[in-house]
Amino acid sequence: MKRTILIPTDFSIESLIPVKQAALLDTYEKIDIVLFFCDLLSSSISDLLFYTPEKIIEKYTNKEFEEACSIILNKYASRITDLRIEVFHGTNDSAFENFLSGNKIDEVIFPKNYVLKQHKNGFDPLPFIKNSFLPCRAAEWKSSNPQGTASLSTLFLEGMNTQTI
Repeated sequence: MKRTILIPTDFSIESLIPVKQAALLDTYEKIDIVLFFCDLLSSSISDLLFYTPEKIIEKYTNKEFEEACSIILNKYASRITDLRIEVFHGTNDSAFENFLSGNKIDEVIFPKNYVLKQHKNGFDPLPFIKNSFLPCRAAEWKSSNPQGTASLSTLFLEGMNTQTI
């Protein structure tokens, strides 16, 4: 059975740890992954006239993040059928529930002991996730790196556990 899993991202390699965890779950044969980023919508009319989610995604992604996504897709091609990035602009639980429903999300996996870095207009998605009606899993990342930063190689070497909330 195919499932769609929502995972918050800050466009860092560390935020992709739950993607690996989702790919390793034995519960599902095939999964779609939706990485999502929370961003406040500008109130400037000129910004809104030329708004596209792709511009926001391009603004925050970097070469290492895109490379890590590509490697994950190649390594887990038998499990992950789709990996896409969506931008969430809502400011309340109802907007988040509509976002989940619109994207047909079945489950949420978030990093347990990694704090997502906030960008200029970004905000923390964890309060929305914890209040949602969906089953949530916390992916615990046991890092041996003292700085807490991951490289492409450590993404595939680190140990992880997952815990259902």
